[in-house]
Amino acid sequence: MVLSDFVVRNIGKTPALDVQIRLTPPPARANETTSFPLSKARLINGTLPMLAPEREMRLFFDSMPERYSAELPMSFEAKITYRNSRGKVFEEVASVDMDSGRGSLQTTIYGVHHAAKALRSIDKKLDAVNRHLKNPIHVTTEDLQDHKQREKQERDEMIRQHEELRAQLLPQQPQPDSESDNTSS
Repeated sequence: MVLSDFVVRNIGKTPALDVQIRLTPPPARANETTSFPLSKARLINGTLPMLAPEREMRLFFDSMPERYSAELPMSFEAKITYRNSRGKVFEEVASVDMDSGRGSLQTTIYGVHHAAKALRSIDKKLDAVNRHLKNPIHVTTEDLQDHKQREKQERDEMIRQHEELRAQLLPQQPQPDSESDNTSS
């Protein structure tokens, strides 16, 4: 499944202030959610107080297979207005063509966030291994037949000890007397 994000990036060396982006026609997703309609997203329909240099903001735009099926617009005009720290206002117009990738294969690009997440996962696993290795691991080797014989002897000894303990704890049951058994009236 090919998912598309709408990305706004400050490629400059200074902050962009009061950033406004308007798309024409107004955007909609093929499978719009009631709680978060694309046309109401602050990134597209509001004002961002500041976008730091080399910072980017993303929002999920659409699933391309669903969009193709819904026959929604694939091209937009993006009007971007912002000002610099000296108060100079800039207005730029760009074309957004979502259809330019149709029929092409895409790759997944992992960023710093993905690397940090993977490193945290590796760190957790290494901590677990480290905790385990702090406790020494005792290893004994023996022949398989010797091992089986030793286990049998240990099991037989446990049974013997169990029976001995049982005999000590349970009251002795009187054995039926063979004479009294035979002399009934």
